[in-house]
Amino acid sequence: MELNTIILIILTILMVVSILFNQKYFNKTAIIIALLFGIIITQTKGLRWFLILFTFLIISILATHINSKIKGVHHSSRETDNVLSNGLVPLMSAIYSIKNNDPIFFLIYLGSISAALADTISSEIGMLSKKDPIMITTLKKTKSGENGGISILGFIAAITSCTILAIITYILFDINYTIFIAIIISGLIGTIIDSILGATLENKNKITNGSVNFITTLFGGIILVVITLLL
Repeated sequence: MELNTIILIILTILMVVSILFNQKYFNKTAIIIALLFGIIITQTKGLRWFLILFTFLIISILATHINSKIKGVHHSSRETDNVLSNGLVPLMSAIYSIKNNDPIFFLIYLGSISAALADTISSEIGMLSKKDPIMITTLKKTKSGENGGISILGFIAAITSCTILAIITYILFDINYTIFIAIIISGLIGTIIDSILGATLENKNKITNGSVNFITTLFGGIILVVITLLL
């Protein structure tokens, strides 16, 4: 890796860390863990893999910022559990791909991040909807922010964010049409899975939000692999 590239990465990371600290999007421990994840992925798989994860981070921060500005309520800081639950599948797929250069790990990486992104954006932007969300299991109206609640605005936001991720991936890796579409689909199915788990298990305190996020990202990766193999 060239020196100019390393300097650019360091400056970019420092800028993002500064924003995270000032706006309190993440607590200190969560920021440190996120940085470690980013460093490990960059060192093991290179800058392009890191930029995929970085895209997720930037879009999520923007969505949270928009939510806070419009609603006038500061978003509570994301904690360690949030970073670990959303980042473990991408991290492990990057690490395993070192020993086994099978492209399946790259697909899992993309799918897991797409699912995490779609879920985060649909939640943040969906809460801005003027219409009450509906519970995914009953299709009855529920209060904004309730686990399992879905909205048209949130769904559109999820599609938009996954499309942006697919475009960035295409620019970086020149992926084919099948993977491009699979990124979007895996993200949308991932956020649906998240809503179902939230409505059926998390609301009954059977599993935690972190567990829901982890399962969502895992299924997002698996779904992208399956779609790619079938199409």
